[in-house]
Amino acid sequence: MKSSSFLIVVLLISCWSRAQVVKQLGYTQQGKASYYPDDRNKAKTRSGEIYDMRELAAAHPFLAFNSVIKVTNLENGLEAILRINDRPYTNDRVLDVTLAAAQQLGMIGKPTTLVKIEVIALDVPRDVFPKFLASLEKKTEKVVEKEIDSPYTDTSGKKQKPQGLGLQIGLFTEFSQAQQKAIELQKKGFSKVFIHQQIEKNKIFFKVVVGEYSDRPKAHPDALKLKKMGYDCFVRPYSY
Repeated sequence: MKSSSFLIVVLLISCWSRAQVVKQLGYTQQGKASYYPDDRNKAKTRSGEIYDMRELAAAHPFLAFNSVIKVTNLENGLEAILRINDRPYTNDRVLDVTLAAAQQLGMIGKPTTLVKIEVIALDVPRDVFPKFLASLEKKTEKVVEKEIDSPYTDTSGKKQKPQGLGLQIGLFTEFSQAQQKAIELQKKGFSKVFIHQQIEKNKIFFKVVVGEYSDRPKAHPDALKLKKMGYDCFVRPYSY
């Protein structure tokens, strides 16, 4: 009798724990997600809001309403920022998202999708959420602007920010020429090779620069190595 009573108490505690609302910044979770059917539009959500399939919103079993989550589709890498305002109808999914969110995440046409959830903000009501999204976009734009500020790229064309000193070994009028030379140097064992795009007298030049050195003595061994390979080079600073 005692064991039965104990089991009932444990089950009650377990059910109570699952029913608790989680309000935790940085909380992460992985699981299956789906999206609302079309006929759900304008229905009342568990938070009391009217469902709008055009909004970026989602239902989660226990995350607090007005939590903002970053959702990553682990099957294609697409991301979306969503606000929690409902609870799913079934326990076999961690997330149900609106049609707009499903489109952004590339989920349309699939019954379920594997996703990762991360709570990035709390207590963001419906009327404030658009401003919150706008602020995130501005931060992203600033990061992109900073990346674009750098005149240096790697061989794939991705922006880089090398520091200190480098060894310049050539100047070209076409990016493809500089890229070919940079790849050639990488194949010969130089892992850090950059292409510096620079405008001089209204003309664009592409300079191939090797290495990152804190001072001239540190650059000296690679300079000797390059000269033995037949490359003329000189030490120059990375400037921005």
